Amino acid sequence: MRKIKKIFVVLGCLLSGVLLTGFDWVLFPIEVKTDFEAIGPFEQYSNDYKVKGTIRINRNISFRDKITINEIGKSPIFFNLSEVHYIFMDNAANITFKLPLRDMLSNNGIHVKYESIDDNNKPFHSFEFNLKPIMHKEINVKEHLSNPFVIEDIVVDPDDYNDNNTEKILFDGFVDYFNENYYYRLDLDDLFLTYSCLKEYQDDDGYLEFYDHYKIFPFLDNDDQVSRFQIPVKSSQNNSKICFKFAKTMYVNPKTLDMSFIQFDNFVPTKYFYLPINKLDLLLDQTFTLKFDSFGYGKSSFSWDIKYLNNHYLIGNCDNSDYCVKGEIF
Repeated sequence: MRKIKKIFVVLGCLLSGVLLTGFDWVLFPIEVKTDFEAIGPFEQYSNDYKVKGTIRINRNISFRDKITINEIGKSPIFFNLSEVHYIFMDNAANITFKLPLRDMLSNNGIHVKYESIDDNNKPFHSFEFNLKPIMHKEINVKEHLSNPFVIEDIVVDPDDYNDNNTEKILFDGFVDYFNENYYYRLDLDDLFLTYSCLKEYQDDDGYLEFYDHYKIFPFLDNDDQVSRFQIPVKSSQNNSKICFKFAKTMYVNPKTLDMSFIQFDNFVPTKYFYLPINKLDLLLDQTFTLKFDSFGYGKSSFSWDIKYLNNHYLIGNCDNSDYCVKGEIF
């Protein structure tokens, strides 16, 4: 991210054609602009990574890049001084330096300091940042319904680190029951969380898990004594909100509302998960668990139980009901 820094240095100058000598000096401002993209995330001891950015200075100057890196909590053990850069006023120079992640990126993380060094071996611009590996933490959702779960230093802006070094996940839109007025299908539309990070959210895959204790899903059931099923779920970003929907096309029998993950005769495609007709009593208080094993840039995991609570029928058999499912269901 672009960062601007002004530094005042003492320079001799000419005034009205007369050379000022002795202590006749004036202050002349140097303006430095750096621009780096966000970096991360990285796994522990992953491959080395080249950080790339640009620098602009409002004068002609030669300088070198000085990089000092240490594992957090330990003394600096990596040092690099680049070749000389020659930059003309307000033109951009490229800055590239390597992060030795393979040797140094432990759970403690690394601290990186960049300095622009002039011909007198003095720094005139610098920035610092920390970087930590992905920790694969498990989130207790109940503890973060009103206060965000925060992960620091896995995605950072090198030259604007203090303001941009966190991933935040707030489960403010997680309800503990399906908000349906009538018994007929599951809907994830009311479920959301609030998310922020330097990088744009990448859609993650999860699933809605449940146990079929009463064998009411015959086209899903297997030979287990108690069948367990995982309905694929996709997350996507809408402004600062992460919303959820069923990820794959499923199939439903329009007459019975029996569900299947594969197509059978007389089944039609749907993006919803329907509940079989006249099974409300068996599904009351049924627990469905939303699970993500690798969420966000921190690759965090979480699970959330959602109860099914309802006492109103809406859809019945097409032969004897006011409402039923016909054709393709989208």
